Amino acid sequence: MTVIEEFNPDNLKVIRAILDEAFRQIFVKTGAKMTIGGITYTKESFSAKLQAVCVDPEGVNANKSVTEIKYANDFKDNCWRYNMNMGDLNKFKNIGGTVYKLIGCSTKSSKYPLCIKQPDGKIIRCNEKYWKNGNVHIKLPVADIDSFL
Repeated sequence: MTVIEEFNPDNLKVIRAILDEAFRQIFVKTGAKMTIGGITYTKESFSAKLQAVCVDPEGVNANKSVTEIKYANDFKDNCWRYNMNMGDLNKFKNIGGTVYKLIGCSTKSSKYPLCIKQPDGKIIRCNEKYWKNGNVHIKLPVADIDSFL
């Protein structure tokens, strides 16, 4: 066992890997999916946001990331704001030869609330006008955490 004398990017990567493995074990035992967000640190301490979600009893969300589950839940509560309904969630749309999947929305973003997934797994945002008209030209990276679990 190595004793950490001060926090730095290298040993924080090790700590993150240990936490991710612990989160996998928690998921296997309890069905609760957890992830750790960005880490801020000084030499003496660090802090990070911990997110956890319960996977539904049917296991529909078992292969989704914590972020995707949150976006889908936000869409269920707020789809009416975008003149959409629950049937629009998880729909695919071919835009300019690329197939996108609507995975939810981010209530924190009023300008580009819809979250769509590219074939490479990256999540980007657009607004409802662009999604409905088939013109997704605003590509803002949201997360690349598909490797989680």
